[in-house]
Amino acid sequence: MARSDMSPPTVTARWPSIEEVDRSGAISRPISELPFRTDLREAIRLSAVHLTRLFDADKDDEPYFCANLRADGTGELVHYVNIGIPHVTGRCLLGVLLAEKTIALNIEPNALAVLERYHRASFDNEDSLNSYYDPARGGARFVEFHNLREGLYGLVVLMRVRNSEWAKSTAQKMIHTLVDLTDPDGKWSADRAIKLGMADRCEGLTEANAARLVEPLLEYHQLTGDPVSLALAQQYAEVGLRTLFEPDGTFAEMERSSGHVHSITSSLAGITRLALFLEDRETIDACRRILDVGVPEYFSTWGWGDEVYPDHSANEVGRGEINQTGDVIRAALALGLAGHTRYLDLAERYMRSMVMPTQHREAELRAFMRENLNPSDDSEFDVLNRSIGGFAMQLPNDRMQEGAWPITTLDITSGAVHAMCDFHKAVLTGHPFENRVNLMLSCGNPDFDLVSHLPRRGLLDITAHTSKTLSIRFPEWVRRLSVRVRVGEFDKLATWVGDTLVVACLTPGVRAQIEFDVACKAEREIVDGTEYSTTWVGSQVVEILPRGAVSPLPF
Repeated sequence: MARSDMSPPTVTARWPSIEEVDRSGAISRPISELPFRTDLREAIRLSAVHLTRLFDADKDDEPYFCANLRADGTGELVHYVNIGIPHVTGRCLLGVLLAEKTIALNIEPNALAVLERYHRASFDNEDSLNSYYDPARGGARFVEFHNLREGLYGLVVLMRVRNSEWAKSTAQKMIHTLVDLTDPDGKWSADRAIKLGMADRCEGLTEANAARLVEPLLEYHQLTGDPVSLALAQQYAEVGLRTLFEPDGTFAEMERSSGHVHSITSSLAGITRLALFLEDRETIDACRRILDVGVPEYFSTWGWGDEVYPDHSANEVGRGEINQTGDVIRAALALGLAGHTRYLDLAERYMRSMVMPTQHREAELRAFMRENLNPSDDSEFDVLNRSIGGFAMQLPNDRMQEGAWPITTLDITSGAVHAMCDFHKAVLTGHPFENRVNLMLSCGNPDFDLVSHLPRRGLLDITAHTSKTLSIRFPEWVRRLSVRVRVGEFDKLATWVGDTLVVACLTPGVRAQIEFDVACKAEREIVDGTEYSTTWVGSQVVEILPRGAVSPLPF
């Protein structure tokens, strides 16, 4: 499906170094003074804490779905019945427990207890499928199959991080129900739902919703060795690949794909991981084509991703969603760590230039939002503070649109946490005789500490705590001849293996410095019908013009 309102970037200027950009006057402030966000651990912490703060004190701590900005500048927390409890609780458990495991974050036990209590309640039914009760239809129970990915992910993370027997038992029952609903062609069957007596409550029995389940099914298999979940994942992946994507890698038309970009990209992330797990070369190549061809039809080069197709009834020009940006990052990381290293550059570009800059921090929220000093109930209380760390429907150049607009939604924020945690784990990977730096953010482990001075300067400071070799993968924009290595008191000749610099002969306590020129450029690009001019320092956008009007990205 072709997009008439997106076009690839055109380079309008190039500079060989950061100093040349500053001298050119291409941006209004020196790059050294720009407020870049590079502390990934702090970003993960802020979002994870946010996921534990949106409970309704007037309604037995029921989790809200989102926070919206009103036209008067105050905020309002909102419940949604069909995508609230059965969707939010599993998604929040995933984000919070991943953050706990990834950065050793101490999560408030009472908050986790609330999330688990409501998650359990959503599965407390004869189908063992996370459900909701609709007061508009007499309180009847319904299973929205769009929610099943989030429900199963909540169970899987409770198993992995909390060793929950309830989650394991419930996941087994859930998978058995899915098997009963799935025909030999790998599709959910309305006829089977009728035979099971479930037809009156099943909503969204689509191939797009089934493909969303591939990733948590794979993780369940990896935890338990269960062959049934792996077989289901394979069935849903095969159908999803045919249904959601064309053979050339483009996204399929809306009637097949749903037109909801996050559903498509979350399926892509799962299918990619499954293909790598199975060493399925044909499907791996298909996933690479999708990243190369399909993703650019709906994403800017800096990672803004359209919420829905332009012909979708919910389309609003410029409204994005960090969920799908996170999905693409995770698919790119999986391929990059498996040896297709150029996708690591894509992941870093999206993380640096879209995910981290769009997270709400207190100072930016206070610039356009105020607290309601006379809240009528909990939904109006302390909304600004409770929204710190969140993400919602960002624009290509701004966190918010003028007027009433979503400030944060819990499932979108959890998608950002999911991507940030996967990224954090991928930055520096340990191996028996070496460590590998895959991405150019500051990082550390028991073997090495690395401080990255990007994007202000092309410099990596390394402190060794071991005698292992350190291998550093450099992005495509680094000119190899510009790389200078100094270990302790001595300059060293750079040793390259492909795109990787190998630094050997390190001993505990030794400091190494790697300096290099940073290639910079200016581009023009049409994104969702608007032409933007961007200035890049390596993998980092340092300016987007026109700037947003409400809470522009901090460049």
